[in-house]
Amino acid sequence: MSIHRSYFYYAKKKNDKEVIDSIIEASEFGNGLWKIYSRLRREGKKWNHKRVYRV
Repeated sequence: MSIHRSYFYYAKKKNDKEVIDSIIEASEFGNGLWKIYSRLRREGKKWNHKRVYRV
């Protein structure tokens, strides 16, 4: 295999379980990044739009 050694030892550092669950709940009220993002902000979540888009 031609995989670099660092790929094999890579450990994911971010735990986005809470973000994923919140996005699923907010998506019941509308589709689209900005509708979901504004819903999360109204609920008091402090995540920025780049994190919501990434997840």
